[in-house]
Amino acid sequence: MDEIKWLEVAVNTTPDRLDEVTAKLTAAGMTGLVIEDEGEFQQFLEQNRQYWDYVDQELMERMRGVTRVKFYVTDDDEGHKQLERYTHGLGFEHTVT
Repeated sequence: MDEIKWLEVAVNTTPDRLDEVTAKLTAAGMTGLVIEDEGEFQQFLEQNRQYWDYVDQELMERMRGVTRVKFYVTDDDEGHKQLERYTHGLGFEHTVT
């Protein structure tokens, strides 16, 4: 059986436009979104402080100023078609890894 290869697509945005990005992606048919947001990350840390006494500084730096939405498509013809459909008219810069 062949191993499935995936593309990670990251759409950079701002906190005030996060809902707009997720709404456009959802309207285009994407249902599995990963949201990385510094504000939510900080809120999570504060609300769960009792579970740790140290947060890795590298992780803190990596999340500083971040607001992005990620999703995944297969690295094949169908996945590339999906990527085009999801990002067409999105109006936000995205990267593919």
